[in-house]
Amino acid sequence: MSCELEAAQPEGVLYRLGRQPDPWAWPDWTYAGELGTFDNRYDDPRGEYRVLYASSERLARFLETLARFRRVRGRHPRPRMGTRPRPRPPGGEASK
Repeated sequence: MSCELEAAQPEGVLYRLGRQPDPWAWPDWTYAGELGTFDNRYDDPRGEYRVLYASSERLARFLETLARFRRVRGRHPRPRMGTRPRPRPPGGEASK
């Protein structure tokens, strides 16, 4: 992929939820899935570029990390990372 991009300068503070030692580093390609994406909603569908998520709102940076767990067309997403749904007791309250 080759194109000319112009750098944008934010007007205020940007918040990002990232990993140490450099929270602003690009995600390493070794973490991309078999389709070349990182399973995030703004990823390049062709797997040619990477995306950094940032927001002018502190809460938005946390909410974006949870986007993959949203309901899609009225259904819950599949559990990931080998997790199993917890059984609910007869009263309907989730077990702790």
